[in-house]
Amino acid sequence: VDLLTELAQIENVVAIKNSTGDFASFLAGMYALEGQVRYFGLPTNALGADLAILGHGDGLMGTGGILGRDQADFWNAIDTGDRERAIRLGAKDRVYMNAWFRPDYGVQFGNQQAIIKTALRLRGIPAGFVRAPLLELTPEEIARVEATLHQLGIETVPLAHV
Repeated sequence: VDLLTELAQIENVVAIKNSTGDFASFLAGMYALEGQVRYFGLPTNALGADLAILGHGDGLMGTGGILGRDQADFWNAIDTGDRERAIRLGAKDRVYMNAWFRPDYGVQFGNQQAIIKTALRLRGIPAGFVRAPLLELTPEEIARVEATLHQLGIETVPLAHV
């Protein structure tokens, strides 16, 4: 919190993204910086919906393309006060986060960039490939990403490998 407070005092700092698996630390920072800078990192669960509806925090910066419209609609539901819809939409976010990432937001396999790019390509979105020194996912890891998308009801397309 001390470092976040110090950063918020820098003239050109207008927002802070606090991606931490330590929610108590996130909350401490959110309350300490309230009214000073925009503060991102709210979870897409019931608690995050409640905080956003109450006017705390400014949203989330994360893997926004994987679920397409559903991720934006979580925040649209917040804006209209539709907590139940927001929670239903946010639950989808938790599916892939739990399947691919650890509670500290580290990856369970591969690397974050390759997972996200693979998920987007499986959706038919031209996301490109990772650059060295990062490696693309193995066929088994690609199958894991694809299975998660199918679990979410997302149709996939065959991947073109370059």
